[in-house]
Amino acid sequence: MEESVANFLEYQLLSIAYEKKDTAEKEINFSLGIEEQVNENNQQLRRIVLSLNLEGAAQGNIVLAGTFEIKDSYEEKGYGDSNALHVIGASILLPYARSILSFVSAVDGSTPIIVPTFNLNNLFEQTLEQKTENVNAGKG
Repeated sequence: MEESVANFLEYQLLSIAYEKKDTAEKEINFSLGIEEQVNENNQQLRRIVLSLNLEGAAQGNIVLAGTFEIKDSYEEKGYGDSNALHVIGASILLPYARSILSFVSAVDGSTPIIVPTFNLNNLFEQTLEQKTENVNAGKG
């Protein structure tokens, strides 16, 4: 088995907002946001901030931050200019966000909200393609 290029050190719940709507609408739409931050004092430490947003029958968001230590093999394998850490971070943080949302949404006895699965590789490939298109069009 191939060794990981990053160690997951910790996560923090930065914010949570949840509001159940009194409406006939049953559908909830989910979206993800992700941001990578580099520690100024230690370039090997990276922070991935994941934002899970929901709209529809319930509204809100959960923002989590995960701290990762990048191994030397991360750059050696050519991941420095890719979304590799975004995919790694989201795949680790998303289950925490799912669990938190399920718990919070069920506290009043309601059926818990289950966050669907996301194809993270496709999601970040599309994001990278959009960034490239924007740069090529002079928008980035």
